[in-house]
Amino acid sequence: MTALRRTKSQALLFYLAVKGGPHRRATLSTLLWPESSDQQAATSLRTALSDLRKLFDDKLEVIGQTVSLSRAAFWLDTAQFDTLLQRTGDEATDILQLQAAVSLYNGDLLAGFHVPGAPDYEQWMAGERERLRHAMLSALLSLAAWHIQQHDMVASLEQLTRLLAIDPASEVGHRQKMVVLARMGLRSTALQQYETCRRVLAEELDVAPSPETMAVYELILSGAMGPQTAAGTETV
Repeated sequence: MTALRRTKSQALLFYLAVKGGPHRRATLSTLLWPESSDQQAATSLRTALSDLRKLFDDKLEVIGQTVSLSRAAFWLDTAQFDTLLQRTGDEATDILQLQAAVSLYNGDLLAGFHVPGAPDYEQWMAGERERLRHAMLSALLSLAAWHIQQHDMVASLEQLTRLLAIDPASEVGHRQKMVVLARMGLRSTALQQYETCRRVLAEELDVAPSPETMAVYELILSGAMGPQTAAGTETV
């Protein structure tokens, strides 16, 4: 955000917006200025709050020793993403919400944004990135499985391809893609996918494919899994 030139002011805005609040001043000071004295950290926080007040005066709430940002005044993609992932119990609605959720995901939260000298803030940010990333992968797997149930292998393949672009070492993603390719009649491509899976697991995790993945590979290799088995084979 170019209007906020100080990194710590940007960091404060992101924290208040994503995490909600209210938060105690002392907590925010320690989070962003851990190496400063209490007095210096408090002064730095006042400066950052002044920066935010210039842009969000009516949305920034400073009451006594607490600080918060009115989330109702913002449209926050992460908040909408989380809301869309909440299951309703109605399959049709859940699928529509999953599709809307994955369309919102554009990569890691605040990718490339770092706050030097604030390790606890960096840890919080890393945790949020991982949480959202894991939720995205789970949503893509759910959509891929649903498309298989609908016998729409092309749509399932699209979801799995996107999943593996986010997490190349997702063994379940590779395995599911092998199944989909086999059901599309692309046996050689499915076998190549296994080789890709084996190589990536070895290079990134130093592990071999699981028995479940090996079983799918053997089924494809033998010809027991293919287009003719699509109606009677369960999702693996």
